[in-house]
Amino acid sequence: MGAIPVTVAVPPPIPADIQPAEVDFAVRAMLLRAGI
Repeated sequence: MGAIPVTVAVPPPIPADIQPAEVDFAVRAMLLRAGI
């Protein structure tokens, strides 16, 4: 088995015009995927 990439630890770049609500939603989605 090779190394498993941890995509949660490397979030995609956030656009400058993103809304706070969208950031919160993205963070919650990442946490749910991480099982936290």
